[in-house]
Amino acid sequence: MKEEKEKYITRNCKHHGDVKFILEGRGYYRCTKCRMDAVSRKRKKLKKDLVEYKGGKCEKCGYDKCVAAMDFHHTNPKEKDFAVSKNGHTKSWEKLKKEADKCILVCSNCHREIHEELNGYKDIREIRQYQYKINKSELPPSRIRRIRKLVQCKTCSKNTYNKYYCSDKCSKLAKRKVDRPDKEELIELLKKYSWVKIGNTYGVSDVAVRKWAKAYGINTNRKELRLDGRVV
Repeated sequence: MKEEKEKYITRNCKHHGDVKFILEGRGYYRCTKCRMDAVSRKRKKLKKDLVEYKGGKCEKCGYDKCVAAMDFHHTNPKEKDFAVSKNGHTKSWEKLKKEADKCILVCSNCHREIHEELNGYKDIREIRQYQYKINKSELPPSRIRRIRKLVQCKTCSKNTYNKYYCSDKCSKLAKRKVDRPDKEELIELLKKYSWVKIGNTYGVSDVAVRKWAKAYGINTNRKELRLDGRVV
């Protein structure tokens, strides 16, 4: 009875050093990195051969500089069996040629423009001052965006395209649970009362009152504050 070999072992590869080796179906171990490099080289060669087979240049603009920038666009999506530019490189050459015959060779830019036109919103969508003017009858429901309306900020009444508030500052002001005293009032209170007493008056903690003082830029050293009312 033959001993079962481990699927992965660690060996020294002359190209990559100590790496994992995988047991292949042919019964011997092979460096995993060398294996990936070989697959990558094969895919690049097949892509280059396919591009040359289809004429070597973009059928729309004539671009022919970089093979990696060339795509295969299926003229009839219903006849598409697999994506030639993605997973198709592991297929046989005959299968790749058969699939490529269903396509036109275009560069990446032209390919995006083709799909932009097919999706039906290239010349329809128009954005002006954050408002979307869309001809809804010509678009599928998934392409229709919500039209943004001009509303008034709930805090300062300024016009805004946001849902409720014009800024984070207004949002924070609206979420306050108590009305704070202004800077002058707080200074006068600090001259007379302690942090805790002021907090009890407004229904908050003394830590909250200290934060108010810091936000106003008030000197929190109450001894100095009582002597001269100094503000930083």
